[in-house]
Amino acid sequence: TYTGTGAVSRTFSFPKQPLLVIIGGPSIYLVAVRGITALLSTENGESNNLTGTWSGTALTVAYNGNWGGGDRRACNASGSSYRIVALLDMSE
Repeated sequence: TYTGTGAVSRTFSFPKQPLLVIIGGPSIYLVAVRGITALLSTENGESNNLTGTWSGTALTVAYNGNWGGGDRRACNASGSSYRIVALLDMSE
């Protein structure tokens, strides 16, 4: 679990290269598949415009839309609690 900081982007680091990352929080979820920059994210049934940047053992999630609440849409609302699950590539 982690607590949001209020920024519209956040970098997550893992002990090995992540292949799949799932994040869930208040009324929102996010799914990221390694190598795909467009992230699947839905909040209260509405899609969010998120980009994933993959680098080694890290994933940066960023909100790129024009609507407000970018921190919330990027699963990083200040003070909110989120759960994160990652499938790691153990062959690395």
